Amino acid sequence: MHTLHYLIVKYRYRQAPPMDINAHLIVPLRAGALVTAHPRLPEKTIPVASITSARNTVRLQSGQRYSVVAINKVSVMFKSDLASDMLIRIASQAFLDDDAMPTVLTAEPGGLGIVTSGLLRIGTQADVVAFRSDSGDKVMALRIDLTADKVGERSIVFENIPDGSITLRQDGMPDKLIGKVVRSVTGTGRINGTEGIGTGNLATISSTSLVISSSPDTALPPSRFAERRGGVDITTAPVSLPYSLVIKNDLNPSALRGVGFSGKSHIADVQRENGDWERFPSVVGHRADTFTRPHPKGPVVAIRIRPSTGTTIAQAIQAVAIQFEKSSLAVAKQRKLPIVSAIHTLRISPTDPGRVASIKIRISDLLFVMNVKPFFKSWDTTALPDGIQVVVVELLDESGALITTTRQEIYIRNRNLAAELATCQW
Repeated sequence: MHTLHYLIVKYRYRQAPPMDINAHLIVPLRAGALVTAHPRLPEKTIPVASITSARNTVRLQSGQRYSVVAINKVSVMFKSDLASDMLIRIASQAFLDDDAMPTVLTAEPGGLGIVTSGLLRIGTQADVVAFRSDSGDKVMALRIDLTADKVGERSIVFENIPDGSITLRQDGMPDKLIGKVVRSVTGTGRINGTEGIGTGNLATISSTSLVISSSPDTALPPSRFAERRGGVDITTAPVSLPYSLVIKNDLNPSALRGVGFSGKSHIADVQRENGDWERFPSVVGHRADTFTRPHPKGPVVAIRIRPSTGTTIAQAIQAVAIQFEKSSLAVAKQRKLPIVSAIHTLRISPTDPGRVASIKIRISDLLFVMNVKPFFKSWDTTALPDGIQVVVVELLDESGALITTTRQEIYIRNRNLAAELATCQW
């Protein structure tokens, strides 16, 4: 007869469809899961965000394909390639609307994380895929392709005059007229979402509205009540505000392909009547004559959205991943959680040891069962991803009946994320 000392059961999620070699993000449609980045080489899983909720996502089915059609400071909107009314949104915790659109909320604050990293751009494609565990559970997720289309060096020029032309300029190709201006813009105004974005950076991108920030991102405001908003709205809405440049109909979505948020891919500049292209004006608050006030080179006669030096996929992933690592570690320290690494020993000391015949310890997808006193288990923390993990301890009597359950959070820290990211090919 043999005595059971402990039993280890280990199970993990795996993806049903095989991965290809393209760099991509995986966004599980389930609260409590992690958004992960996957390079082309080597095979790695890099956490970049945590998911707080996934509402109204049950209608999504494996095999559906979506494309990014709109980006702003707190959300990215995807539209189905088959039906224009099928939409899904990824948003930060700063997102407030509570509509029926399927929405995945991440724990990152507005202005940070994958939403504003420059990773997701107009035209970025995503597929709904199914994950299946060894136990049969299925988890739906968005698989977002990070391989950018080769659209060339393209810029869009808006003539700042009534009935002005909107021109798409692309290297090696003739200029293409893609729209007309209805009403020119004279000034800048207080537009929500432009604060702290940076002068000339794009704060909202869609085929019906392009918001350009005039708010600098360097100087701190003198107080938290100080105005930080400032910008121009290029819009199809028939408005007569001094900070709105009104255009006819929608911009052709293909003209915006590859345009990303906050200067990571594109940036805006201006041209005066008697001058060359120059930096976008830096103005905070409302100023009705930003573009028409007296200037040695004359008024602003054109606004251009052009490719910027931007950041590479590797740089964007590195920034987001390290930011997420720092923020999760800060939360762990604030909550005074035990920080463990390498081989860690769990020691369980029941208050009534005479009643306890065995214990079960669950940590994520690991299960330890022990029936020999004293109760302790040394385990390899590298078997689980870095971050906060919950340790669930169940005390059982001789009959196997549950006596009590306790839960404790720990923070696992093993990876040198910066060194790992330096070896990845995106």
